[in-house]
Amino acid sequence: MLVDDGSAAVSLPECRCSRAARHRRAHPVTDKRKVRRDHADVFCTTEEGVKGKKAVEWRLVDEAMPRSKLDETVAERAKKIASRQEQERT
Repeated sequence: MLVDDGSAAVSLPECRCSRAARHRRAHPVTDKRKVRRDHADVFCTTEEGVKGKKAVEWRLVDEAMPRSKLDETVAERAKKIASRQEQERT
């Protein structure tokens, strides 16, 4: 979950690629984190990371929501997880 407040972003700190690595298209993050090569290129060339809707579209986060809905969403997700775990026990 990402709180989409306009300033939150997803970034990959290990993707500080050198210029030579970008030219070779060698991105260690593509294998380790299963990030597409074209997305890794964006991470390597921007400092601000990927925000909100784009992070969801790129499947970097499950969902993005305003801060006002965070508590409600976390509570719903916790209930679902708890009920699944309870069903697995029985």
